[in-house]
Amino acid sequence: MNLHRISVKYFVTDPTVVNLDEIVPVFHRWIQNQSVEGFLIDVADYKHVCQGPGVVLIGHEADYALDMTGGRPGLLYS
Repeated sequence: MNLHRISVKYFVTDPTVVNLDEIVPVFHRWIQNQSVEGFLIDVADYKHVCQGPGVVLIGHEADYALDMTGGRPGLLYS
């Protein structure tokens, strides 16, 4: 079996507008409303990690994150 992982990150043009506290309820709504395809599982809050994963929406088929890695925030799809 050959497994592959593909990640795409859309960078935020103005990092000063990013508020990770506002993302947690948005991701919870995505789960409740089944807003994206696939089975969504949970939201993980890594706001305490400096330039880390931020807030992650864990799914069975894919994960979504407002990722802060490298000080360059963006929406990450894996």
